[in-house]
Amino acid sequence: MTSVKSVNNVSNIPLAGGRTYIGSYDNVLTFATAVILVNSDSNTQLTIYQSSNKSQTYTEVINITGGTPYTKVWNITSPYIYFTVKNTTGTAQTYLNFEVIYREVAVPTPASVGSNVSIFDSSGNNLNSTSGALDVYLTNTLTVAGTVDVGNFPATQTVAGTVDVGNFPATQTVAGTVDVGNFPATQTVAGTVDVGNFPATQTVAGTVDVGNFPAVQDVSVQGNVYDGDNLQVKIQDINATLISNDNVRVSIQEQAQPLETTSFSRVGNTVFAGTVSAGDISTALSLNDYNASNISVYGVSAGTATLSVQFSRDNTNFYTTQYSVNLTADDFGFTIPCASSYVRLKRTDAGSGVVITALIEAC
Repeated sequence: MTSVKSVNNVSNIPLAGGRTYIGSYDNVLTFATAVILVNSDSNTQLTIYQSSNKSQTYTEVINITGGTPYTKVWNITSPYIYFTVKNTTGTAQTYLNFEVIYREVAVPTPASVGSNVSIFDSSGNNLNSTSGALDVYLTNTLTVAGTVDVGNFPATQTVAGTVDVGNFPATQTVAGTVDVGNFPATQTVAGTVDVGNFPATQTVAGTVDVGNFPAVQDVSVQGNVYDGDNLQVKIQDINATLISNDNVRVSIQEQAQPLETTSFSRVGNTVFAGTVSAGDISTALSLNDYNASNISVYGVSAGTATLSVQFSRDNTNFYTTQYSVNLTADDFGFTIPCASSYVRLKRTDAGSGVVITALIEAC
């Protein structure tokens, strides 16, 4: 066994407090172990650096108690190695002895064997060979570095047994373009197609071709005609013929249709009657049972105040509209369109209490 003492990693010079001796790389490709010797009167830190290319390193740090000689036999695993020794105290060392000795491993001369040699595995089974080469059977998974050429891989694979696709994603991500040129226009469906969540209205991107749209369409129309306060005329089941983009000609195709008339009366309530303070709200008027499209707000005020109209669908959440009136000591009144289910008034100024009589009437 050959031993060689390092000339790049050796020192007998004591270190000041906190200072570090730094060696340099030795090529230890032909060595198996390093015998490391460190002796100092202060606590020291030995760091071993190993590298395969002098660029990327991995290290091991060993802390050594002062006054205790340290010896370690280190197994070399990389072709390059160097060491550092640091005085980890704040006091200068009195002495430092550091050296490294590399040892080679003697390789024994192989014994001569006959021409017929049997090789057995760990279970005592004789391993076979083919054409002078030992047969090797792989039972574990191997990691492949590089590229595996599957250019001659069969397009279709025969599967023996059952293929479990229970964890197959419902939606597949496709990279590139999917050619559906040969996709059948009509698909045969086995079972039931659930369209319960199909949107009632579909958004169309592009142009809808209505070239085969019938020239005459059967149209069911209901319109309201008012004569005075009480007459509602309902017209149903008329056929409309489309003449151009701007005009529709209406004609009765078979016979005169009967007119269905229903009478209705206005609805209205007194919603304020007395002193109204800032922030007060009136009684709500329900329009659910009336075919009203407008409301009138009118009354009399004894002083200045601001009344705003509020709309609601559920008689719980009311929203202040842009319709407001600034009152003076006089009569007031205005009419606005209304399609909500409930309507009421709210005093929205910050003035003192004022006697107000206010009515809301739907028409």
